Amino acid sequence: MAEEVRSFTIEKTKLNPAAFRTVIIPEIPKNDAGKTLYKDLEKYY
Repeated sequence: MAEEVRSFTIEKTKLNPAAFRTVIIPEIPKNDAGKTLYKDLEKYY
């Protein structure tokens, strides 16, 4: 699945593939109000 996401992103954004990497995570961490917890996402990069 990661390769499909990567290919889709490259095709749509026309970015250089070396400019980013694709990481699959189980779910986006959110607080009780439903807002994304960006601090918790830092452990993935």
